[in-house]
This record gives sequence, structure tokens and C-alpha cells, in this order.
Amino acid sequence: MWRRNADAELTPMYDLASAVAVLEHTPTHQTTELLEWMGETLPEILDDEVLAGAVPLEPHTAAFTVAHAAEILDRDPTVSIGRQSLFAHLEHIGWAERHPDGHWQPTATARRHHWLTIRAVVIRAGNSRRYYDQLYITQTGLTELRRTLHALHSEPVLFEPETLPIPDTEG
Repeated sequence: MWRRNADAELTPMYDLASAVAVLEHTPTHQTTELLEWMGETLPEILDDEVLAGAVPLEPHTAAFTVAHAAEILDRDPTVSIGRQSLFAHLEHIGWAERHPDGHWQPTATARRHHWLTIRAVVIRAGNSRRYYDQLYITQTGLTELRRTLHALHSEPVLFEPETLPIPDTEG
């Protein structure tokens, strides 16, 4: 399996069993140390609680930037919401919160329900680049947002943060 890295170069990807097999067939001091480390660390990393808290990556075709999600929602005649209002809505309903460094991040509830995810986006400036964690709304999240917005508003409404509906997160 191959994927493209941030520089658009093709790089190999291995599932865990294949990666271990490659390491076992190339015994060096480094691969031996890595295999020992993996043997000690993987059980902790693969713990059910740890995995439940992990942020799953949705395919790019199944997740939308907040701006794009707002555009999609805004096409509905019963919803009028822009990018900034959607960020405010996500915060109000407990799906997103500000990280101390300023970027938005999904809450545990949004991760558990697979409503939001994050992606490391490359920002280029001249010859330099930096990575930025950008909030994405999954297809499941977009469907839930649409459902909750429709449930409370049958006529076009410009949403203000204090009037936004809060979805049921118990289900």
C-alpha cells in the first residue's frame, strides 16, 4: 500500500503485522530495539480506553472543513449559517473547543460519535511550511447537524450562538 506524504512523494504504508514482519526479516540493533519497544508499549497503546479516545481519521471525501460544511448547510432554505456562526454553534453544542494555542479541536463527545475530526494541514509561506490542525466535520456530523437544525427551525433563520439547538448526545 502506498500513500502521499506532505511533499506529495509516494511512501509505503504497512499494516502492523506487515511492519513487524519487515522488522523481523531485517534484524539490526535498531530493529531489535524497536521490536522490543513495540512488545512493551503496544499493549498499552492498543488498550480499549486509549483507542476509544483516539481521533479517527475520516477519508477526505467523507469530511468537510467548517467553511465547506457551512456552505452545504446554507444551501438548505431552512438553514442560514456561515462559517463563524457554525464554529460558534459547534462550541455551543459541545462538539468543539479552543485549544490553548488557538486552534479548534473536537470534544470527547464529538470524537466518540465520529462527528468531528482533525487534519494536519500544510500552510506554505514562501520556502517555509508549517502544519496546522484543522477541524473537519464528518459526513455523520453533517447529517446530525442538519437533523438538529431542522428539528428546531422550519423557516429560514440566521443563527446566533445563544439560539442554536443543542443535539442529544446521549444516543
